[in-house]
Amino acid sequence: MGFFSSLFNTFFSSSSSPKTVSYSKSSPNKFDDDNDYYDSYPQLYSDLSDCNLNYSDYTFSGKFTKTGRMRTKRHIRIFKDEDVLYSIIKLGYEQPITYSREIPSSPSTAQLDYLYDLALDHGNSVPAVLSFYDASALISRYVDHDRIPNPELFHFADEMHISVSYYSGKRMLYDIVFAQLDELDRTAFFIFCVYRDIDHSVSGNLNRCRYKDLFYSFAESVKDDSKFHKSLDENYYGADLRFFGSKYSKSLGYSLSGGSKRTYAYKQAKEFLISHGLI
Repeated sequence: MGFFSSLFNTFFSSSSSPKTVSYSKSSPNKFDDDNDYYDSYPQLYSDLSDCNLNYSDYTFSGKFTKTGRMRTKRHIRIFKDEDVLYSIIKLGYEQPITYSREIPSSPSTAQLDYLYDLALDHGNSVPAVLSFYDASALISRYVDHDRIPNPELFHFADEMHISVSYYSGKRMLYDIVFAQLDELDRTAFFIFCVYRDIDHSVSGNLNRCRYKDLFYSFAESVKDDSKFHKSLDENYYGADLRFFGSKYSKSLGYSLSGGSKRTYAYKQAKEFLISHGLI
């Protein structure tokens, strides 16, 4: 149940010499997987040329409408498909407005050295273009033997303004999403995951699920139920919501444990689904 289990495994010293690892020549951002280990879903890529993040940070200056005064060196995070100027105006600014994109932090030497080793062990390539957080995500994906998530969960993160690298593995992405949602969204996401575990054909994006309003009605119904929230908080990390109970992995040769089906939170969610004819 590790929370961001290996996100910070990248901070260490290394005196090893540079590794011989091939870069993809067809696409500078491509994560080659010659052994098809991470073959659950296709790898997503951002439209950015210097990273594979779902956001960009900007520094801007503009006239603050309420005071009529200029404000400088302000910061805003823009997510995929959002317009920078429109987003600044929504914050209460008006022309004149200027803005510039901040360059993402580069990976450390230690990160790259470790990532090269991991990629080499798997017979894979390392993307030629990486940010610090991209490298952390790839390292975690290797170390945790994680897989590429359903792209619909990335779309959900985009829409909910949750900052991620598109190189995040499935467990890491669930952890990040679940940790950053507010209480109401978290509860709706939880029952959504309970339902998806039963009906696997459902979209991986809560916002695109036809039962979204019903899941939020459940969240509203338990918002003052301290027993429910205690059960949810004490028993589940995001990665536990990938599936519930246990399932056998053919590739690993043993059973994997998911979120518990014995908790008060799970039983309340399942009872709600039954009472509304969803299962």
